[in-house]
Amino acid sequence: MNNELTYSEIQDLKKKLKVGEFDIDLEINNLICLGFEQHTAKELVIDVIRSYKRDLLYKANEKIDFSDRNV
Repeated sequence: MNNELTYSEIQDLKKKLKVGEFDIDLEINNLICLGFEQHTAKELVIDVIRSYKRDLLYKANEKIDFSDRNV
């Protein structure tokens, strides 16, 4: 029984989020087909979404810090 995503699976999901091709229900179902339990699949997809949002926030804060230093 799977309970972790590989690095490439995580990156693929983040790429889909970035380009607007992400469907949470479809991604959960894809993980279930790969052998994940429903609850685990849902949690893993939600974790990837949270991670993606943290990445965006980090990049935005870096941009703000950089522009503040150049004022």
